[in-house]
Amino acid sequence: MVDRKRIAVFFFLCAALLSGCRSMTLQQGLPDKESKFVVRTDERSIETGRLLFALKCSRCHDPYSTDRVFGPGLKGILKRAVLPVSQKPATPANIARQIRHPFYEMPAIQELSDDDILDIIAFLNTT
Repeated sequence: MVDRKRIAVFFFLCAALLSGCRSMTLQQGLPDKESKFVVRTDERSIETGRLLFALKCSRCHDPYSTDRVFGPGLKGILKRAVLPVSQKPATPANIARQIRHPFYEMPAIQELSDDDILDIIAFLNTT
């Protein structure tokens, strides 16, 4: 019986460690080197990002156009040289920073988790 409890505790700790590693990307600060920032490409992340974008971002941004709604259109944002307002390089890390610490008039969206932001970036990578 003790062995089962130890095994259960071991697996619980492993799961907690692995889930913590996934969300550490943004919580500990975005990496300085862009190569360490991995854009998610799985269907679940893209679909979740699309839904989150529709709920949180679509009032001000159009992901399928470069035309301005209130904020700039975001079509092909990761294929551009720079972000439209801040003029920082158009990288996943800078998009995440823009969501967390907006430049100019964009409001911060504090209720988005780090995973939510990574899913939104996964979606934007498809537009």
